[in-house]
Amino acid sequence: MIKLENMKKYGFLLAIAIVLVVFVNVGVYTFYKPPKYEDFCLGGILEKPYAASIREVKDCKYIEPTEQLKNECKDKGDISPEYDKDGCIKSYYCETCNKEFRDETSVYNRNVFIILSIAGLASIVISLLLNNYAVVNGLMFGGIINIFVGIVRYWSDMDEYLRFVISGIILAVLIFIAYKRLK
Repeated sequence: MIKLENMKKYGFLLAIAIVLVVFVNVGVYTFYKPPKYEDFCLGGILEKPYAASIREVKDCKYIEPTEQLKNECKDKGDISPEYDKDGCIKSYYCETCNKEFRDETSVYNRNVFIILSIAGLASIVISLLLNNYAVVNGLMFGGIINIFVGIVRYWSDMDEYLRFVISGIILAVLIFIAYKRLK
């Protein structure tokens, strides 16, 4: 049977972990805003001038983008169609705003990963210096969750070797904490 005293400890542990994660993440968002799509692509998500209905489009001939445009646009952006008044493709151009937005978002996610990792590690280190069960474990779990959230945000943009190194470091830290705390 779970004692009331233990329930209080676990409740505070969970509350501290959750509020720590919320506090750090809200702080990051408050003082370090993410890039906005509208700042890179005028008018936000661009509406394409399609015909009112696909059935109304008559005699549209598909036009393939040129090899020259494909080569020019390869690492600069996305090939996007330009439409005529009937909703038919008349030509293509290299749209760079999406790539610029993705690149800036990647840098933002990397920086948030660094901030959350530092905050998480600081929480874990502080937890090693304290003795109160709920506070120690709340800070420890909150720190681990912050590190995890940072990793998830940046994982897809992270280099394979960096993924391996980060995973190894986290594993070593967790083993160290378990060894220190669970003797």
